[in-house]
Amino acid sequence: MDDLGAVPLLVSRDIQERIASSARAADLFFGAEQTRVRDYYSRTGDPRLALVMGESAAALARRLDVVGSTSLSALHLFLCEMCLAAGASADNLARAGAHLDRAREQAERATGGTLVPRILLNWYWLTSIVAKASGDDAAYAVLLTEGLADKWIARHAEPADYIPVVRQQVMARQELRGHLALLAQAVHYKDQRPLDYYRSVKRVMEFLTNQGHHAAARNLHYEFVRSFAAIGPRRTLIAKISFTKNLAHLAALEGNVAVAKKLVGATLQSATQAGLVGQVRQLTLLREAITQSDVRGALVTFRL
Repeated sequence: MDDLGAVPLLVSRDIQERIASSARAADLFFGAEQTRVRDYYSRTGDPRLALVMGESAAALARRLDVVGSTSLSALHLFLCEMCLAAGASADNLARAGAHLDRAREQAERATGGTLVPRILLNWYWLTSIVAKASGDDAAYAVLLTEGLADKWIARHAEPADYIPVVRQQVMARQELRGHLALLAQAVHYKDQRPLDYYRSVKRVMEFLTNQGHHAAARNLHYEFVRSFAAIGPRRTLIAKISFTKNLAHLAALEGNVAVAKKLVGATLQSATQAGLVGQVRQLTLLREAITQSDVRGALVTFRL
């Protein structure tokens, strides 16, 4: 990844000196930058410009030789997510891998901090997703297993920190029993972690519709909609598109072809305008499946 491509971040010399000399100042600064980039992405749904913004901050960190910053590590993880949101091209996957390398480097050199185990678990989760998107199914499975078996993380992590990795492993195995267990476990963090709860319900819904479990999917429909409404301002553009895509899938499964086509058409237009390549690909495949009157297995996803 070439930091020279980033737009220079205008920061006063005094602030730069504080960042370079104080780990606390560095964490505060890059934590604020991560919030700024996340807020921008939440408002616009544009992963490409979010990447430009975030990589400008990351380039500053490289110039100042910042080490051991958990906030900078978390920023790199978010930028990895933005690379995936922009589409699983070879360039985007390589870019995502570079951000993962730098996230791990910062986390491993951090001294203390309750965020480190959570960051490392998210690193395993995202690294597995990049492996899956790259077609490396063996590495995908191994990384998830390693993340769950890491003894240092087990001594320091909170139970909720494991949610993304556990959910991804359930997706990897594609078993009904595992998805039903995921749904049952999700109830325990429904109020404390509404975004994770929605993501778990969403993955169960996708499994049920892909497998053609019409009645079970219909029973989950209300809770799926309710959980999406509960995440409030975290309903980004890509989240709205993906949610509507799931509703279209369910409508098609139930035989409501006209409704499904209308939802897919409107959502595909939004995804195309936003340049969300992965969503465009999935919606195009779903539209073709609706036309062929068989939507089982129509949503192939490696992403949470």
